[in-house]
Amino acid sequence: MQNTAQKTDYQPLSDTISAAVDGELNIAEFQQFIADYKRDNAVQADWQTYHTIGDSLRKSNHYCNLTARISAQLAHEPTLLAPPKKSRIAHYALPVAASVAAIMFVSWSALNLNTPSTMTNTVASISAPAPVQTAQIDPAQLNEFIAAHRDYAAGVNSPYMNASYATSTEHQQ
Repeated sequence: MQNTAQKTDYQPLSDTISAAVDGELNIAEFQQFIADYKRDNAVQADWQTYHTIGDSLRKSNHYCNLTARISAQLAHEPTLLAPPKKSRIAHYALPVAASVAAIMFVSWSALNLNTPSTMTNTVASISAPAPVQTAQIDPAQLNEFIAAHRDYAAGVNSPYMNASYATSTEHQQ
């Protein structure tokens, strides 16, 4: 008997809850169930679950007029006054003014760059090349210089390369 009492105290019995939902408990059992129900939150949760299952099986629709209650609450709330709308002219005027200002700035800058005085100075400086002096080197002296410094040249380790260069410079004389 003590085991049964522990089950009733700590674990809700599905048979007892089902019988209580269906109204099949006698008065003593029902009073014991009510005492368990008041003490144990798990029994309360199971009671709710059994009622929900029973309602869905019986397809009983609980009518709650949620829309009407919300409408009634909204009717009692104070009306908030919104600030007046800005005119559409002000909404479009600022972007148009910014676009016109940008176009005028670019046009003014382009006109200042293409003035005749600036253009003539640029053309005059380009059309007059400066004279450049070039030095003439004797090919024989160049060959002597290359032969003397070929050991210092980076990447030129082939005697064929030096010989071909010396031959080509001799033919240019």
